[in-house]
Amino acid sequence: MMRRIRFVPLLLAVLLLACQGTAPAGLAIDAVAVTPLDTAAPAPKDADTPHPKPKPATLADTPAPGVAPPEPEAPKSAAQMLCEKARGQWLSAGDTGANYCASLTRDGGKQCHKKGDCQGQCLARSGTCSPIMPLYGCNDILEKDGGEVTMCID
Repeated sequence: MMRRIRFVPLLLAVLLLACQGTAPAGLAIDAVAVTPLDTAAPAPKDADTPHPKPKPATLADTPAPGVAPPEPEAPKSAAQMLCEKARGQWLSAGDTGANYCASLTRDGGKQCHKKGDCQGQCLARSGTCSPIMPLYGCNDILEKDGGEVTMCID
């Protein structure tokens, strides 16, 4: 503890000498020129300023011949906006062209033995809770009593 205190005055002396701008005999210090900040820097000449180089065209920038550009996205329906606001995904239901809101379940992938174990459905093949709800298409699920059934939703 005493050794640390001995170095404090020495450290303070070195710091004070550095701040004063005077050096002990034998040390040479270059003078620092102070410039006023009252005037603005001169504006650069146009020839002095670098100009950004144009980016080369890529295949993604040029449309393929004979291919129409993609159509703009259709306006969203009120149901789609509500679905997305609830953090669901607006998906197409198979070949029918109908759309539905698929919501992520809280327990997707968790082990289950019957329907009551899951927020969505208990999938019979994997014995896990469905990651989304509702499930479209045909799926083997477990009912409340643990019995296996095939549920088809088109």
